[in-house]
Amino acid sequence: MNKPAEEMFYTAQIQPLPWVGVNFVLTRPIDIPRIGIGDRHLDLQFFVLNEKKHGLDLSLIVSPMLGSSFIDHNSVIISKKFIISSDFKLQGTVGYGLESVYKKPLKRFKFEDNGLQWIPKSMFGNFYLSGFFAGSQLTFREKVFFSAEFDSQYFNFSGSVLLFEKLGVQVSFLDIVYPTASVNYKVFLDKPKKIKYNPDAN
Repeated sequence: MNKPAEEMFYTAQIQPLPWVGVNFVLTRPIDIPRIGIGDRHLDLQFFVLNEKKHGLDLSLIVSPMLGSSFIDHNSVIISKKFIISSDFKLQGTVGYGLESVYKKPLKRFKFEDNGLQWIPKSMFGNFYLSGFFAGSQLTFREKVFFSAEFDSQYFNFSGSVLLFEKLGVQVSFLDIVYPTASVNYKVFLDKPKKIKYNPDAN
């Protein structure tokens, strides 16, 4: 993470309950030969406040202390939507991410204390969501999205389009100059199934 590199990443997001979501991330650097499936990461997102009830959205992201991963996204996020017109909406987001991770240090760092402790994320080249961050997203008819963000280190821009209400295609520029592309697909787990009426059931 100390220098730009080409990589493939796979994500899965599921929200089993209205107040909690789970984010899975699998990263595979292209130019690094390895045995195994890649670097794995898990986040839990807790939705504390809802804009419809409280005037804004507030959520907490918690990265469980699992394995030896030093990727950490512990942060608090506040967001609010503004209706510009019947076609356009604007969402603003601000947040703060912890700049240290509570872990046992790896042996190669040769710490005097090898127990659990707060370690600066910068030691591992992990600056993402480390400190204050902010972003905005302009939406057109809930189908076209333009985003700009400061992730606490870089300025990133992206554009995406939603096709068939489920398929999303996105193109981004990290730090303005590094291009990325992604495809995502939504599955609605709580959509009720159609039940055929049986007059003999009663």
